[in-house]
Amino acid sequence: MMRAKAAATKVVARGGQVLCLDTSALLDMARGPEREQFDWSHAAAALSLLARAEAKPPAVNIVLPDQVIDKINANKQDVIDTARRDIQRLDGKSRNFSGLLTAYGLTPPVIAGNFASADYPAAAERVLDRFLKRAIVLNAPNVLLRRAWNRVCSATAPAKTGRQNVKDCVIVEICLEFAS
Repeated sequence: MMRAKAAATKVVARGGQVLCLDTSALLDMARGPEREQFDWSHAAAALSLLARAEAKPPAVNIVLPDQVIDKINANKQDVIDTARRDIQRLDGKSRNFSGLLTAYGLTPPVIAGNFASADYPAAAERVLDRFLKRAIVLNAPNVLLRRAWNRVCSATAPAKTGRQNVKDCVIVEICLEFAS
């Protein structure tokens, strides 16, 4: 982990663009495929950014606050497990629809009910791990924790009245410190 100033010096020496990500942006890559908010074009864009980050020298520098790493470590397995269950449900729906097509004398597609065999969750987890491996991780000194707490107390975005989301505010403050 690095302080913002040391990380900024490293990024300037490397060159390339900077990509600051939050927990949801990364975990969304591993969530089940039935979601309407994340589709193949999002996955393709993420993989394109990852390829640029893995280039030598990197064309994109991935910067993650340590809070993001903590939240991913706390939630990754649950996201992967949920994706597996979602895909099993999708397979069940697909098999059911295939049966309906057959009952009506239609020919169902060959892939019906076999999505789990592709092991999407494992592939998505590998992509997520590659992002984490390429990341420059920033830590939060006490001054940034105080700023984050002030955001919560004043309900300044991303904090909302009646909802204490200090973790999200810490992420914002770390990224702002890095950028300044």
